[in-house]
Amino acid sequence: MEEFLVSLVVGRRDIPKKFASVYEQLRACGAIAKDSRLYRLAPVFMLARVHKNSGGLFAHNIASPKDRRLRLRSGRDRRANALADGDLVLLLTKPKEPRLIKVLNRSSAPASRLLCLVQKRGKIIALDCKSLEPISLPFSQKSLRALPKYCVLEYSAGQITKVLGSLLDPSIDEKLILAKYNFADSFSQAAQAFTKSFGDVDVSCYPERANLCDKPFITIDPSDAKDHDDAVFWDQDSHTLYIAIADVSEYVLPNTELDTQAKARCFSLYFPHICYPMLPNALSQSLCSLRANEPKLALVWEIALHRRTKLPRSAKLYEALITPRANISYEQAQAILDSRRLACELESNLARFSWLCDLHAITQRLKAKRLEKGYDFITSDTTMRLNPQGTIESIHTHAACPSHSLIEESMLLANILSAQVLAGTCEDGGIYRAHEPPSDDRIYALFSQAKELGYTIKSSNLHAQIQALQKEALKRGESARKQLDTLIIKAQKEARYTDKKEAHFGLGFEAYTHFTSPIRRYSDLIAHRLLKIAMRDNPKRVVVANAPTTLGSKARKQVAYALESSSAMIPLLNERERQISRAEAEFKDRKYAREAQALMGAVVQVCVVDERYPTFGVVCAGDSALGEQCGSVADFVKGTNAKFANLPQNPQSSHSPTAIPRILKEDNQGDFKQSASLSLRADNGGVAKQGAAAASLVIHTKTAKQARSHKAAPLLQGARVVISQSSCELMREGIYTAVIERVDLIAARIYVQIP
Repeated sequence: MEEFLVSLVVGRRDIPKKFASVYEQLRACGAIAKDSRLYRLAPVFMLARVHKNSGGLFAHNIASPKDRRLRLRSGRDRRANALADGDLVLLLTKPKEPRLIKVLNRSSAPASRLLCLVQKRGKIIALDCKSLEPISLPFSQKSLRALPKYCVLEYSAGQITKVLGSLLDPSIDEKLILAKYNFADSFSQAAQAFTKSFGDVDVSCYPERANLCDKPFITIDPSDAKDHDDAVFWDQDSHTLYIAIADVSEYVLPNTELDTQAKARCFSLYFPHICYPMLPNALSQSLCSLRANEPKLALVWEIALHRRTKLPRSAKLYEALITPRANISYEQAQAILDSRRLACELESNLARFSWLCDLHAITQRLKAKRLEKGYDFITSDTTMRLNPQGTIESIHTHAACPSHSLIEESMLLANILSAQVLAGTCEDGGIYRAHEPPSDDRIYALFSQAKELGYTIKSSNLHAQIQALQKEALKRGESARKQLDTLIIKAQKEARYTDKKEAHFGLGFEAYTHFTSPIRRYSDLIAHRLLKIAMRDNPKRVVVANAPTTLGSKARKQVAYALESSSAMIPLLNERERQISRAEAEFKDRKYAREAQALMGAVVQVCVVDERYPTFGVVCAGDSALGEQCGSVADFVKGTNAKFANLPQNPQSSHSPTAIPRILKEDNQGDFKQSASLSLRADNGGVAKQGAAAASLVIHTKTAKQARSHKAAPLLQGARVVISQSSCELMREGIYTAVIERVDLIAARIYVQIP
């Protein structure tokens, strides 16, 4: 229903029979625009989903989830008073206040709330885990006390529908996040049965596909990866790069049960210890995954490079069969690259992939060309590992190595070539990844902060100015460059999906799409379907980049039909992407909060990421390297004006929700697995309300003497904190010595004081 309604906002050519009655209701209300070509919603109307809480009734535009929510005034309108949380409604937006026209779909089930039982003044009450508001329950105190201490439960229509467990149990974090963000932990029986109907790939069954099983493709992924969706091979003789992507669209057909389950998720959800995939494991980790020594279906970009410039000379995309020779990790790929530079011997099973050294040199040439318009940033990733008890075992910070860059640039090349084909094939739409330039206000703020750090802003275009700043920062050292890159990233806008061909500012591309991760991103699956229509319309079953594409009548109709569905999915993809990012970040917040419980009063180094009230920070590394760089921390604590350039520069980790994702990290082969989220301010509306916070599961520091006795907490590195008190004026990106004051496990908040 929601997907159909969104498609009416962008316009569609036909009305499915199952939605004919809904369309007639809209038409009877005068909500359908007079358009000879498309069925389209009139611009003065809005299709919205109702959200109801203690603050009143609010409407969220389903076609543009990022728009500001609108308050619905109920007053004497009985229909508005009868609205329930989750209802789909038609609103008239032309008057000063939105007016309810019609309820299109009542929520099929009463809204379920996630609650935690806490004790306040000797009485058991319930707190909403999302809003932290107290909720009245129609149960006796005796019944509530029979439940586990700090019990987390799902509550709907006056009944407890599910007991998740106790908040004191670390294993509940996973269940709580899945329930809070409405992410299913299993697939329907119909989807699983459909998945089992597929057999292993028989090469003889696909005579129309190009047989590339003789080419030694390899996949390069993190060491624990199981969903291998891309592979590369560099043919040194023909100077040709082959990029193979798992052909998931051959198994997940539109409007099937598998497709429905994938659309409900949109992305795979990654926790440090487990992945909840977009597709069943039988597909994501087996049949579609490009596992070594198994024949697989793939879409392959065959890219001939110029022998002198190393730039693409020609490129074509086609359906193929491949048999990867190996699944190697980034560390193993780096060993191959180092073998030539260090003249050391490799393991015999890796020596046969020495062509990676040549491919790395070529991708560096491609990167240099891309940076003529795009940007690159020095960042580091923070990896959290959990022990069997579900608490933090270790935190590792590591910088990107050349093997990462090799895959990044290869996947970027495949993505931009795919976008070029989409632009030539889908005249009225498509699916693209857009990234707008920063606003003038953000650029002004960035340059003001750079001047405070002692940098000179040259008179030139924005790209040249930023590159000049980065070059100057690198002369001061890698830590200064990381600090400047953090400021630049924060000044940029959020990348988004769109059905219009728009430029990607961060990467420097005129058109860009996501094509290389169809196992874990539904957007890539949409791109594959559109590209395969163009391929199969060609007698040779191939499409050529930067070449005019003229589709036949049947293919044009297929593209038009596919675009209606994809245009409706784009707002849902953007919203779901933000939810997944919040979920991944909040899971880590909860693990950090549990670690902080045992470290009450510990002294930590905190980098301020937002100096406005309430002030947010990130715990920095507490190792010796940090100490060597923190010569001016004491001056900061005393309130003196120290230079930012003298401070340690690792204020954010890759998972930190206070950071905007690195542009390349957000748009390449390894992007969404470690991507950043939104700010703490956006997660739960800032610090919890005082009434709710008083009843939350909060642990306080006992004495200041106890605080001085604690050592640094290395397992908190990268944790987000709220700075509740400070004895000095705080500056953004400043590093301060702080003491853990209290922990709120319900809100997953760590509060610190700066002495």
